[in-house]
Amino acid sequence: MSKQILIIGGGVSGLTLLHYLKKRFPDEGDVHLRLIEKEPAVGGTIHSVRQGGNLFESGPNGFLDSKPSTLELIKDLGLNDELIQSGDAAKIRYICIKNELHALPSSLGGLLKFKPLSVLDKMRIPFEAFVPKGGHPEETVYEFGKRRLGENFAKYFLDPMVSGIFAGDAKNLNLQAAFPRMCELESNYGSLIKALFSLKKERKDQGADKDVSVKPGETLCSLRDGMGRLLDAMYQRYQKNIQLGEEAIDIQKVNDGVIVETDKVKYYADKVILCVPSYAAAKALKPLNEFLASELDDISYASLAVVGLVYNKSDFKNPPDGFGYLIPSSEKKEVLGVLFSSNIFESRASADQVLLQVMIGGVHNPQSVQKSREELIEIAKNEVKTVLATHGDTVDHFVKICPKAIPQYNKRYPVICQVIQREMTPYKNLHLLANYLGGISVNDCTFNAQKMAEQVQFENT
Repeated sequence: MSKQILIIGGGVSGLTLLHYLKKRFPDEGDVHLRLIEKEPAVGGTIHSVRQGGNLFESGPNGFLDSKPSTLELIKDLGLNDELIQSGDAAKIRYICIKNELHALPSSLGGLLKFKPLSVLDKMRIPFEAFVPKGGHPEETVYEFGKRRLGENFAKYFLDPMVSGIFAGDAKNLNLQAAFPRMCELESNYGSLIKALFSLKKERKDQGADKDVSVKPGETLCSLRDGMGRLLDAMYQRYQKNIQLGEEAIDIQKVNDGVIVETDKVKYYADKVILCVPSYAAAKALKPLNEFLASELDDISYASLAVVGLVYNKSDFKNPPDGFGYLIPSSEKKEVLGVLFSSNIFESRASADQVLLQVMIGGVHNPQSVQKSREELIEIAKNEVKTVLATHGDTVDHFVKICPKAIPQYNKRYPVICQVIQREMTPYKNLHLLANYLGGISVNDCTFNAQKMAEQVQFENT
């Protein structure tokens, strides 16, 4: 008898899971796969929009080739020829303090020359190697930075980093959950400074092979037509297994399987995987387990508005170089940062134009997404005019408003995860897979989906 697997959610997690399950179960007679998505198109938060010859990204701009999972997926889909890498110029990144750009240090020497740090801050740096290890499970990202290198290090480096990645609050984000790599470096090397020197030596010993199709590295990658191309490719390949415009509203365990009621029909499945945001999973699971649903609902999300602005290069006295800049929350701005998108990937705009991506809102400014598109565009333009000294108007723009954009791995998050794991244990045929569990990056999502596809087993509950 054939088995039925139902995937709920057509974002990167759900589509990648479908891909790897199709690889594992190629014979439709043995295992039947179906994915349902409530929206009229797949993609979740990942969308690439061609407009006026420019390419706007409303979600992630790319992924690092530091992990193989997304590269393997691209290779499977036959998209290697469309893979592109950011140029060397994009390695230059800035922090914006009092409307002045400061290049982000990439070495110990650069850190010692970083102008916003005081003399006392810089005197403390060599002694970081002697700071005892932490390891407290409730330590926040900000507390970690303050403990190891002082208040200003946390304020000027970790705070804007958290804004850029999570649109979140470094003083409330759990270090171990949000940045396990930092914990690992401290645990393995005892010091960030020691880790910096050791990792540089290891890279030097390994050589300089940077072929992203073969060996992982540290370069930002994307596809020629944007990250949305990745999801479009999976949709085109598995279209017959995907049902759009259908929302799961109730999930119930029955006998050895699961019944899922949507706004259109009822499905019976031997295995159900929810690849939707935690609040959507909570809504569907509430009739089954109200306590589990309440814990899922407790995972908070940062709101975000993304404004794309296109200028003629001639509108800048000095066209921006590098990747872009982030703004510490202490600056009290609605803008979290500005990416110089046309510098990151050359194909994003024509040679005589500059494409910028302005991020507005986040945890510190939740009210921003309530503003009109015109107001958001004006905020973005004012930021660019003030910091980058433009003297002309935009030739094109793009706005994407995401009221619940990025899950927050905050102080209570580890406890919530423990409760979710415990409450899900009795439901052997029901699983959760999304960026609120196990990492928010594209790499995290593709890796976790691949791992779940490998672990799927059919058993009686």
